[in-house]
Amino acid sequence: MAEFSIASPVFDDGAPIPGEYGYTERDANSPLRVSGGPEGAASLALIVDDPDAVEPVGTVWGGTTG
Repeated sequence: MAEFSIASPVFDDGAPIPGEYGYTERDANSPLRVSGGPEGAASLALIVDDPDAVEPVGTVWGGTTG
């Protein structure tokens, strides 16, 4: 298996995502570059959790109710 990595050309690892990608500006997905991963994989899933997300930005996903 090749070493898996994911990075963005618009911000460094551990750095804040630039404001232009936030909900108050372009609200666009920042570009990502993925390399490596399991040999023969047809697809990969990326799950992003933003524990600071509050209204009106969004909500934190997870769990079920009822």
